[in-house]
Amino acid sequence: ITSPLDGSEYELNPNKDKKVQQIALKFSSNLSYDAYYWMSDGKKISGSFLPLVPGNHSVEIVLEKEGKTIDRISSAYTVKEGTNISLVNER
Repeated sequence: ITSPLDGSEYELNPNKDKKVQQIALKFSSNLSYDAYYWMSDGKKISGSFLPLVPGNHSVEIVLEKEGKTIDRISSAYTVKEGTNISLVNER
């Protein structure tokens, strides 16, 4: 997972609409796969953006080939209330 990187911390900007404060989900893989899906905090999601919600979170990419899971990669990140939206610490 290239976004969000494991251990990343984000801050919410209280002066901006929460609908526009999102994290783009991105990954790269050397494996040959024919389908993938994202999970956020243990639930399958659609789309490739996550809203910023205060708290500790996990995101997981699941790669499939011919209907079988061939790899799962996870990343944990934290969202804090703040004065602006920014990447505070990227490991």
